[in-house]
Amino acid sequence: MKRRLKAFTLIEVISVLIIVSILVVVAVPNYQKAIEQARDKEAIAILRLIQAGERIYHSKIESYYPVTEGVLETTAGNINDSLHLQLNEREWDYSVENRVGGVFVYKAEKAGIRTWVISNNDCNSVFSAYCTPAANCPPGSGKTLVCPDP
Repeated sequence: MKRRLKAFTLIEVISVLIIVSILVVVAVPNYQKAIEQARDKEAIAILRLIQAGERIYHSKIESYYPVTEGVLETTAGNINDSLHLQLNEREWDYSVENRVGGVFVYKAEKAGIRTWVISNNDCNSVFSAYCTPAANCPPGSGKTLVCPDP
């Protein structure tokens, strides 16, 4: 009596490889898009954290950070020390600017790819978040993306 070996045929192996490669081709771009969306949400959340830290700073010191108008603070270390935060600059470079007239601009920039900005000069003095440049931003992330209801 002849014993038959239990193994996969070449056609079965090739079929499985084709199916797996189709799944990879579909899944990888969606995965990368989800990762970028999460990083964008992280940037907005940290900008809101900086904004909240500045409000606490103002309640203690009775002055806004940075104290001098027109000053741009660009290092996470100084922002962390002054506002008692723990920012991580792994993905984004953060900055805080106190402009003339009580306008504050908080930025998270990703290596020249895109910048998220929160400013109280948009949406009728209500803080809003928007992304620039539009070519590198998610769809619908223009200046009116995250304007809260007044």
